[in-house]
This record gives sequence, structure tokens and C-alpha cells, in this order.
Amino acid sequence: MRSTLDDALRGLAPGLPPLPRAAARTALLGFGRRFRREILDADAAVATGGLPAAADLLLTRYSGPVTVAGAERVPADGPLLAVANHPGTVDTLAVWRALAVRRDLRVIALDRPFLRAIPNIARHLLYVADDGHQRSRLVREAMRHLRGGGALLVFPAGETEPDPAVRPEAALAALAGWSRSPELFARLVPGLPVLPLAVSGVLAERSLRHPVARLRRDPEARELAAATLQVVRADRSLRPRVLVGEPLRGRPDGLTEDLRATMAALFRA
Repeated sequence: MRSTLDDALRGLAPGLPPLPRAAARTALLGFGRRFRREILDADAAVATGGLPAAADLLLTRYSGPVTVAGAERVPADGPLLAVANHPGTVDTLAVWRALAVRRDLRVIALDRPFLRAIPNIARHLLYVADDGHQRSRLVREAMRHLRGGGALLVFPAGETEPDPAVRPEAALAALAGWSRSPELFARLVPGLPVLPLAVSGVLAERSLRHPVARLRRDPEARELAAATLQVVRADRSLRPRVLVGEPLRGRPDGLTEDLRATMAALFRA
């Protein structure tokens, strides 16, 4: 629960002196306990229903209806690399729902103690690390999973991006910073289908208008505050949308540019 409260304080009240910070942490204890229970419930659901089961449970508590367009484009079996933008909050859950036919889904994620503490979900994750040896191990595990016919989800930005529904031009500009990791996997697994997924609508307008968010002049800080408010208040007014593009099967050499162009078109759709 400590890391959850630290994240909440970072989003809502960064830079507080020790005494006000301690008071704010105390005020958030009820949220921390509730969030922990819900995450443990979601982790238990994964044991029987995979990641989509966790997504369904958490989305009913932290989101309004999720629209998925193009779900029929998700291959039901065989190796698959799913590639998505990362506007934060419930985006990962929305993508898990869009990929519901893939019970074999694994996800490349940042290595955080919070994730290690939820064992059923953790078994579906491959962790990114700074250490070169660990990165090589990640690539080997991912390659083994793909070659075995599994599905893998990656977020090439490696960090939170602008929501296309809130800052469309900034979301388009962020595509230029995507890593070439999909290209690497396409080289290692010949013929690998690469499936683009564009997520938007994960920030609620009323959270962006909240005084705590409006105090932040920097757009990224404002959106972080809004996203944190949504989780703390279990705001179900947001309306996430996932657009699933056609799988890309071209040469690895041009994959990064093709992905960026496809994602840009999905953002504008």
C-alpha cells in the first residue's frame, strides 16, 4: 500500500513538506485500503479468467463503458505483437479487454514492487530493466513466447503519453519518440503480425477541471493530477475508446514508420 499512497501523493500534492505530507497520507489511507482490496480481487480473477477477467472487474469500478472498435481484427491464435499508445489511467485495462480472445497475452512492463506483489498478474508480465543482462533475458523470454504462438503487448513510448482525446497534436508528436522494439521482435520472429491499438478518452473532463488539476500549469502535471483524482475518487465518468487497426505484416525495415503512420490515422479517426 505504501507505493500506492506515494504515487497518489506524487500526483495530487508533489513537494509537500513533511508534516502536511503526513497529514495527506493519513487522509488517503481509506483509498489505499480500498484500492489494495480491489487489486487483490482482480489478481484472483486472473487465476481463472486471465488478464481480461482482471480488466473487466477493475473497469467496472474505475471507468464508464469502454468502446472497442475493430476487435474482429485480433487474431484468435498464433504469434501476435500488440502495440499500443500509453495515455495512462485505465488504458492498459482497456487494451486487455480489446485483446480478450488472447488468454495467452503477456505484457512488457516496468519492474515495480507493486506489480511483483500481485502474483497471478505478475506471471503475465515481462519486466523491463536497466541492466543489460536483464534486458537480454527479456528479449529471449519475449521471443520464446512469440515463437511458441503467444501474444505479447508492448508500449513503445516507455512512459505516459498525452491522451489523443485531450491533446491530439501532442499525442501525434509523441509517436516520434517511440522505440523501435516492435521492429526488433519482427526481425526475430519472421512473419510476425503487428497489431496497432489506439487508446483515447482515459481522462475525464471533470477531473481535468478540478481545482487540484487546474493548479498545475504544465499539461503533463495537470493530467497526472486528473488521472490520480480519477483513481482516488473511483470516477466512472470517463469513456475510454480502443481502435484496433489492421495487422501489419510488412518488412521489419519499415515497420516503425508504418506503425507511426497507422497510429496517427487511428488517432484522427
